[in-house]
Parts: sequence; structure tokens; C-alpha cells
Amino acid sequence: MASRLNLQRTREILFTSDNDNAVVDNDASESDSDFEISAIEPDDTSTDEQISKEDESSGSDIDGGAHDAIGQNPQPKSIEKASVTWSRDQTSAQGRIHAENIMKIRAGSITAVESILCAFRLFFTDEIFDEVVQQTNRYATFFIDQRKQTQKDHGYSQTKSHQWKPIDLIELKAFLGLLIQASVTHRNHDLLNELWDISQNCPIFRASVSLQRFKILLQFLRFDDRRHHDKSDRLAPIRFIFERFTKELSRHFVPGENIIVDEQLVPFRGRCGFVQSMPKKPAKYGLKFWAICEVVSRFILGLELYTGKINNIVQKNLAANVTLRLVDQLPNNVKQGRTVTLDRYFTGIKLAEALLHRKMTSIGVVDHKRSFVPNDLGSISRDETCSCPTKPRKNRSRLFYFNNACYSGDNGR
Repeated sequence: MASRLNLQRTREILFTSDNDNAVVDNDASESDSDFEISAIEPDDTSTDEQISKEDESSGSDIDGGAHDAIGQNPQPKSIEKASVTWSRDQTSAQGRIHAENIMKIRAGSITAVESILCAFRLFFTDEIFDEVVQQTNRYATFFIDQRKQTQKDHGYSQTKSHQWKPIDLIELKAFLGLLIQASVTHRNHDLLNELWDISQNCPIFRASVSLQRFKILLQFLRFDDRRHHDKSDRLAPIRFIFERFTKELSRHFVPGENIIVDEQLVPFRGRCGFVQSMPKKPAKYGLKFWAICEVVSRFILGLELYTGKINNIVQKNLAANVTLRLVDQLPNNVKQGRTVTLDRYFTGIKLAEALLHRKMTSIGVVDHKRSFVPNDLGSISRDETCSCPTKPRKNRSRLFYFNNACYSGDNGR
């Protein structure tokens, strides 16, 4: 019905605009298929534009009015703030290729791995095991000697169970192997008596070590000297082990062109002073890790555990500092030519400049509310910026990328 009214209105406008050239048919008012339209069109607008104007006046075409409003105030192609130029068009590279765009080392695995045990030994080296053996024997000896002295002072008789047998590297590996075996078979929550029960079809536990010895090792296992570590460092009990492990991550694999920095919440609800609550994550509670990974293989190149405030002081520029610390875990000859992908929490101009000094480029999402973003970009409609993280990215959302020539923005795809 609306199309017939539009056609009739068009016919009336055309016939009344030029009386000399109008062609009138007596039956035109009764049927839509019998009328003839004049071949002479107005000089300023077409028939479709006249129909559009009539619809706008009646309030039936809201999108058209919004389009005209946007057309009257177009966004500028380039905006400058704090000596930084933001451009809608990507700048074309001229001259020689910059060093941050050249990869000198081919991506791929460096060390050949033949079995799962070989892969395990690459990251858990004998240096780590020797440290655990040394600290465990030191703590157990100190504890037993202190207990003996207490019993002697009170006149108690010493028992044989208080004698400590030093642990060696082979026994430590057997102990850790039993813990891994219990986890793999999903029996890590079972009672120890059930694991050592021969009727439970678990002969490997009984054949490796006695139950009493396993309990003693579980009691005295230590990774550092508790008497000398930094009390303000929440990660001090495992600092040495964690740093040696993360140091091995980037030694055996060369990443490709694209790497990514993001956070990871490992589910954990045990006794720990830096358990984080993140309601939007699937696990809700756990240990928060910062990680840098290779995009294609998803290989973890570096890790950092977030332990909260240091001396109850809020850390400034946390996102940028974490990113640079993770990047610096990579060898210097591996950094060049890589592109770091960041989300809205990490992206910043100072961080991009710091990565350029390391001969690396970055690409990331920018929230229009950030202080370094020009105010004119903040006035873009919500559909273009898509600042709400719970909604999917729109076709016209903004994705900003940085290079050494300028800082520019392009429509996300």
C-alpha cells in the first residue's frame, strides 16, 4: 500500500512540475499499470531523491536523516595531540625497510625433543632439582636438630623416628614422579593410605617409596632458605625455582612474526596470600599470570606471577611495565621484527615507543576514553568505537596500530 501511495505521489509531482510536457491519461487515476511517466526529469533532483524527501518529511526514514547528519560533520583524516598524529589512512613506507620489520632468525624449534621426559627435562633442569635437594636437607636437618635440643632440655628420650636421612636427586625425582602420576590418574585427592594399598591396583607407589618416607618428604620439602629470604617478597619461597623455569622457556623455541601479551587466571582456592578474584573469568578465583605467547603455536615464551601490591603501594604503569618485562625475557636477537598484539588494558603510546626502541612493533585496541586519545576521536559514535567489552566488535570499530612514522588508526575488519 505504501509503494502505491509513493508512486501516485511521484506521478502527481512529475505532472504538476511541467504542464507543457505532461502527458495525461484519463484512466491513470484508476490503475497503476495504465499511467505513463514523463521522460523529462527535474533539473536538480531525481525521482528517487524526491521520494526520499517525502519520506523524510513524514518521519518514516530515520536512518537517512542520521546519514545526512554524519555527512555534515565528517571526521577529519588526521588529528594531532601531544606531538602524535592520528590518521585514518595508513602511511605508505618509503625508502629502506625499517629494522623493526626485518626478522633475522627463522621461527621454529631449536632443541629436538624425542619424548615427553626429554621435554620435561628441558624446563626442569638439574640445577632446579639440586636447589630443592639442598634446601630440603638444610631445613630437615635444622628442624630435627632443634627438636632434639628441645627434647634434651626437657629430659625426653630421643626416638629413632627423629633421625633424618638426607634426600638425593634420584629420590627427589621419584617423589615428584609419584605426585605427577597421582594427578594424571585423577587420584590426587585420594587418601595416601589408599594410594599405598596394594588392593587398589597402584603398585607403582608402593614400589617407589614407603608411605612413611613419602610423608616425611612431603613435610620437609622446601625450595628456599626461609631464614634469609626477603619478607616483603610474596613469591620468595619459590622465586629461584620460578625464575629458572621461566628462563628456559625462550631458550628452546624461536617465535614467529606475531606474539601476544595477555593475562591468564589459573584456578586455585588454596591457602595463598595473592589469590585473585576475577568474576568475569570462568574460574572466578585463582592465581593471575601475565604471559607472552607465540600466536601460531601458542607456545609460552615468558611468565610473570602477579602477587598484588608491593608494600601496600599501588604499582603505577603496571600494564606497560609488565609487557616490557615479559618482552625482555626474550633473547635480544629474537626481539627484532616481531609484532606484539595487545588488548585495551595494555595498549599505550609510551609502550609502543618503548617497543620500537627494542626494534619491535605493536598492534592493539585503544579505548577512546584513554588520556592520550584526542578528544575528537572520543566523540565518535558508540557503534564505531564499540567501547563496551561485552559486545562483539562492529565493522566500523576502531583498531589503532603504531609505527615509527606516525600513530594511525584504521577501521577494524
